[in-house]
Amino acid sequence: MKYAHFVELRVFAKEGDDIAAITDAMHKLIPLDFNEEKIELKTINAQGFTSMIKILEVFLKRQRHTTVVLERSWLRSRNPRGT
Repeated sequence: MKYAHFVELRVFAKEGDDIAAITDAMHKLIPLDFNEEKIELKTINAQGFTSMIKILEVFLKRQRHTTVVLERSWLRSRNPRGT
């Protein structure tokens, strides 16, 4: 079943944030092999209000990718404690 045409995830990180931990969290949120599935994690440098920030962005447009992410997030919202 097709839930959405695309899913776009963005994380805004300020200077001093652990980019590796943020990237790891995004990989856990999207339980797919980024290389095998040809999913690109873009990192963009931008000027924030007071300092430079990094924007980490993933754009999913294949149905099997969007379905995995949306079903996983829906299941977590229905059962937040994992019981």
